[in-house]
Amino acid sequence: MIRLAHKLTRFTGLLLAILLVPTLSMAGVTDMGKKSVRDIEEFVERQGAFCIRDDFGDFAYTDTGDRYGTCPFTELLFAPPVKNFLGLGYADGSIGASVDYAGLTDVYLGGALGTEYRGKIEESVLPDGRAKVRVSLKTTYAFSYAVENGDYAAGALLFGSRVDDGGPYALGESKFDIEFTNTAVGAPLPDLIQLLVVPEPGQEILFLKFYAEAQGPLPGGGEGTLLVRQACPAPCSPDLVFSKETIKIQPAD
Repeated sequence: MIRLAHKLTRFTGLLLAILLVPTLSMAGVTDMGKKSVRDIEEFVERQGAFCIRDDFGDFAYTDTGDRYGTCPFTELLFAPPVKNFLGLGYADGSIGASVDYAGLTDVYLGGALGTEYRGKIEESVLPDGRAKVRVSLKTTYAFSYAVENGDYAAGALLFGSRVDDGGPYALGESKFDIEFTNTAVGAPLPDLIQLLVVPEPGQEILFLKFYAEAQGPLPGGGEGTLLVRQACPAPCSPDLVFSKETIKIQPAD
């Protein structure tokens, strides 16, 4: 079974230090279930904004609430120096795949990769006042690599290279489709790590699908392809038990 490799399940009992902008008014929302559209940038800019203290003792969002802000403490990075985002790994720890759907590696490299994304966000109000949010994100030129043992910082490379290796880098395309509930219509969208590790009251994942394909170097020489597929259909369990799950590395023909 594949699980999202950066989900820190042993910390789900800890409280999140919530640094949120006051919830926006629901004025103008007149019909239950009526969908409104938000800019995909609102989702992308929140990825990498959630901070985990290096001793796991605290959580918070950056001072600006986006990925460009500063954490209030020394931050734990899963694959430094890049900000944290979700990776995939088999439950037995044999392999982990990292596909940067949020473009955080490209931010670190000053735009050198040319990562681009497009998509849409649809939001509707639920009878209890919460929001149902559907995010569809397509990313191109996404920095990608795969490692043994799910250790993104130090595990032996199986595909691609890490950002500080200097290249050649593996780049790919990804499609991320997720639906979740949020605290209210118009409220700040969550960093996905926060949503999985310490969701706020009222936040939960309804379903999640991810697909990626990347091309790049293999550690023994030559080129290869990394394929990643996962699906957690509705109702998606809190433990993210996937009905479809694949991490595959294929040498080029």
